[in-house]
Amino acid sequence: MKPKTAFEGRLYVLLTLWVFPLFLWKNYVNMTQWKMCFYLALLAGFVLALLVTFFSGGARRQLKETLLRPRLFTACDWPDFFMVLFLLVGVVAWLCSPYFGQTNADRLDLNLFGAGRFDGLLFWLSYAVIFFLVGRFGQFSRSMVVGFAVVQLVMCGLALCQLSGYNVLYLYPTPAFTGYHEPFVSTIGNVDIMGGFLCLTLPLLGVGYVVFQTRPAAGALLLVSHTVAAYTAFSLGVDLALVGVAALVAVMAPLLLQNRRYAAKTLEVASSLLLAAGLAAAINTDYVKAADTVQTSFRWNAAVTLCAVLFVACLALRLALVKAAPGPRFWRAARFTVVGGEVALVVAAFCFLRFFYTPSGSDGLMQDLYELVRGELSLTAGHNRVGIWKYSLQMAGEHPWLGTGMGTFAKSFKAYAPAHGYTQYEHLNLDFAHNEYIHILCTEGILGLASYLAVYVSAAVLAFRRFTRNPKILVLGAAVLGYAVQVFFCFSVVIVAPLFWVLFGLLMKEIRLTDSANQKEEKAL
Repeated sequence: MKPKTAFEGRLYVLLTLWVFPLFLWKNYVNMTQWKMCFYLALLAGFVLALLVTFFSGGARRQLKETLLRPRLFTACDWPDFFMVLFLLVGVVAWLCSPYFGQTNADRLDLNLFGAGRFDGLLFWLSYAVIFFLVGRFGQFSRSMVVGFAVVQLVMCGLALCQLSGYNVLYLYPTPAFTGYHEPFVSTIGNVDIMGGFLCLTLPLLGVGYVVFQTRPAAGALLLVSHTVAAYTAFSLGVDLALVGVAALVAVMAPLLLQNRRYAAKTLEVASSLLLAAGLAAAINTDYVKAADTVQTSFRWNAAVTLCAVLFVACLALRLALVKAAPGPRFWRAARFTVVGGEVALVVAAFCFLRFFYTPSGSDGLMQDLYELVRGELSLTAGHNRVGIWKYSLQMAGEHPWLGTGMGTFAKSFKAYAPAHGYTQYEHLNLDFAHNEYIHILCTEGILGLASYLAVYVSAAVLAFRRFTRNPKILVLGAAVLGYAVQVFFCFSVVIVAPLFWVLFGLLMKEIRLTDSANQKEEKAL
């Protein structure tokens, strides 16, 4: 018998996965504020529904089993413990902040609400509420991922139309639309936020396709949506999306080589990525400002050739697995080979960039990697991220343990950086460090960053020890990993963060369910 709170948990997850990403009020004017209001309304409704269910008597038994159990603290509670610790550090940092009592442009408390992107203490508290409640009352299923594939198709379809010069649904106010790479795309935010969002959702679809046994139509939907989403990520030209996808593939590929079905479907997902990358490299879209038109051309270069060769190789390996029946030793050797191949690829890339590559002088990922292997990163590398990171780290040294308080980065950086010779953003509003971990170091210090990282590490340890017994952990863990990588180059905003914390909470719920099932099996024996 399902607990009485199953409906509330499932409904909240469905609304967050299927409705929240698509929600947009009229157009892009005040987009972040409208998303924030909708997100808080969903969360408030979820909390209220749980309270009503509990006080009506329907969930008291479940609450006793989950919160008032004989063992008050188990291994699954470590991420919750570190999250509470992170919030407590945030409260202390707020009380000790040099900006305590100051307000933002909207005359709201700076530490509690933030400077404008809603990154203050109250919003981190709301993320923690999602993490705790979904981790206990959430519901995750295969159908949720299949339904999200439709949502992803709609979002990427809007983005691709806009990148082709069409003001779809008139989301841009007419005077602001110039046809290509405007500040916002789809229903999610600017191209950087969209790229980060895809780093979170691509693994949900790709690994979900590998793990879940679906009907042919549902499987085709997942694979098509994954391909379109990957093509969108490559077409955006956002370096963080490329790095996030590469890191995710490197980590997940060995884990997915467990049996023939997983391996075959992993090769199909790899073919999907290669097809998307090849199309993005072959199709060139340029916005001509003078004519106010978008011109599309096709080209065949070395990148397209490489993608085509690898695509054919993946299909050939997929066909070779049809009649094969390898045993456990083969899959262990396959995982070892993949890891060895990844190490060899990194070494080869390093040697190529260090000894053979000649930079073209254009700003881009290859230029940044070229500088990185020589230890000569300029302040403008990574679209000025290196300069921001350098002076943010220096600024963090002035308040090393507790930082300056949540929501204060914009104000503290604007005062610090120009005074120490970095004037790139002297007359601009830079409200994030463009690196979640450095941002937390600046606003909550070493104590805050350590507790925040401990949430990830403790959850990763729990997930790694259990994913073979519960494949859903692999799907949700891949999504969490994708987000953890991309925020190294980006930051949390209420446009994307709620979806992440819901998926993270679902990961913890599946870990708890796995432990509960194991305990029942042990008692039965």
